[in-house]
Amino acid sequence: MVVLFVLAITCARIFFVRNTRNDSIVLLSPFAFLILLAQAAAWGIGTGEAILFYLSLIVFAVNYRGFLRFSSNLYVDSYNVIFMILSTIVLIIIILTGIFFFQNRPVVMDEAKIPVTKNVRYFSGSADGGFTPAEKLFEMRNLTVTVYTPDFTRGNKENDTVILFVPDKRAHVYNYEPYLMLLAKAGYKIYAGEFGFSTVPLNTKVKVNIGFLRQRLFFINTRSKPEKYFEKNPQFYDIYAREYEILSGIAARLEPSTKKFVVVADGIPEKSFSKILKPARLLSCIGLSPVKEYKTNGYGFIEQTNPLLSFLKFNLKRDKHNHMPSLMVMETKKKINRMYMEQEENDAQ
Repeated sequence: MVVLFVLAITCARIFFVRNTRNDSIVLLSPFAFLILLAQAAAWGIGTGEAILFYLSLIVFAVNYRGFLRFSSNLYVDSYNVIFMILSTIVLIIIILTGIFFFQNRPVVMDEAKIPVTKNVRYFSGSADGGFTPAEKLFEMRNLTVTVYTPDFTRGNKENDTVILFVPDKRAHVYNYEPYLMLLAKAGYKIYAGEFGFSTVPLNTKVKVNIGFLRQRLFFINTRSKPEKYFEKNPQFYDIYAREYEILSGIAARLEPSTKKFVVVADGIPEKSFSKILKPARLLSCIGLSPVKEYKTNGYGFIEQTNPLLSFLKFNLKRDKHNHMPSLMVMETKKKINRMYMEQEENDAQ
């Protein structure tokens, strides 16, 4: 919204700037690019950032001549008619984009009202050499583990179960947070691991090692037919299996030996189940995508966390009531209870 405000001020100056000889506001058009670059470096490039990039490009193109004049100390007495018409049209587009963004803003969960404690831990290492806690200030952090712990004790099955989760590379743990928070509210402790994207070998035409650019390229490569891409790149199944094994090892060091582990996955990680080296504590694996009501598999619960992408890609509207995360929590609980029942029946035999 900051970028939209800067772009709107740049275009709207035709209505309030009286002294066009001192048109310093034109400098805001390249400043918007700098803000976008900073956002991309911090949080990555998403659908909203891509839209803002093209909008910033249009605004800069409209103001390019004015920018050159100001930089060269060349002044004009007034704005020409064509420039004013173009600025007005672009300003209308900016306002409409702002309204569209507001209507599709992320749903904010009131964590204070949910009896769950969220703790984030950082680790440094590699898939081959193992991971250790990243305690130094400038130490590389290529694994983030978010632990969701219920602030109460429920039934024995919930209390004895620890859930392990690794998101699809097209999403982040954040995109699954409505589901993970509600699942922890149901009584399960959860370890959600997000591994550094730069450690994943991509087979893309453009070779880059910058995390947020690599992820965007991955998103583009899997946009239309992800199944074909993963068939040509089976290394992802081994990567996901190894990531679950690493996360399982971290949880095993922190949890009592009586705890049972359940792997929950969405999208491509589900196909790595058979490759996971199953320790004795691993009860079973659960996939989210078989639930037919769940349409955004591989991308997470974007009806809450990224409604803009949800609308543009899946034509699904923003859901502020968390219907889908609540449904998926119910389905997950059913599957876990069924696993315990099957285990009890096997033990009885």
